[in-house]
Amino acid sequence: MLPANLTKIIENSVLSGKINHCYLLKTYQGVNLDEIILYMIKSFSGIQLDSLEQNNYSNVIVAVASKISGSGIKKDEISEIFESSYFTDYLENNQKIIVFKNIEQASHIALNSLLKTIEEPNNNVIFILTTTKINQLLSTIKSRSFIININKQNNDELEKQFIAIGFQTYEAWFFSNIFSDINDLIEKRSFYTFEKVSNLLDVFKKSFNNPSILGVFLGSMNKKEFHEDLFFAVNALKFIISWNWLNQNNINKHFSQYLKTFKKVKFNFVNAFLACDKFLSSISTNVNIFLQIQALIVNLMECYE
Repeated sequence: MLPANLTKIIENSVLSGKINHCYLLKTYQGVNLDEIILYMIKSFSGIQLDSLEQNNYSNVIVAVASKISGSGIKKDEISEIFESSYFTDYLENNQKIIVFKNIEQASHIALNSLLKTIEEPNNNVIFILTTTKINQLLSTIKSRSFIININKQNNDELEKQFIAIGFQTYEAWFFSNIFSDINDLIEKRSFYTFEKVSNLLDVFKKSFNNPSILGVFLGSMNKKEFHEDLFFAVNALKFIISWNWLNQNNINKHFSQYLKTFKKVKFNFVNAFLACDKFLSSISTNVNIFLQIQALIVNLMECYE
């Protein structure tokens, strides 16, 4: 089953004509991303493949780093693929999709070649990268990619696990959508309290009457000792924002009052979601986190209409 948030992001990108030139699917060891990649290929190019292994289209290239020469993608191999991307205008279907699975296993020289290509991309080329070790990638590649997190565990399974350790049903539902592994929460259970979520929800709701309320709330955590609180708040806010395009039946009834408010207000939920995602993607890079927080607040303030 395709993640609902991912399909909505891709659908919005296609409908608005704002398709990113490089998508990075971040996941965990053992997660099969083929269904997601096939969906993205079809959405971007109209080409429907039965599998990534059975591909007869010249404008769809799939490379698996661990399978090329047995030790990662080499410079010559990746360069050959990149060079071919410049000839898309001569193809019958001139939209070219280049998929690199396990990109973290590519050589540093190959990754530098990738960076050069995505910095100056052909307008008709879309890269889909996958990784299970995002920390091994160049920060510049991550900053130039639209990063989409793919959970390891099914949300329903996670929800049951959270309930089993004492969370209320609505709390379990919420946390199962922002954590990919129950151990991430258990290790710091006293920190990840639902009281913080409730406070964030109230702040976000009130901000539709006074946008500065959200800005002040996030700005108050722009101190080194509060950054972990901020990261949690932005991650939770990103999920809350996504309710606007989720099926109402898939949202826990405990949050129905907030959903009703979201449906009435003039707020650019898509841009707000993208702003949160961009900020969260920057955390693992060497950028100035204080400036990134300020930029996030500015971007969110621009979403109020």
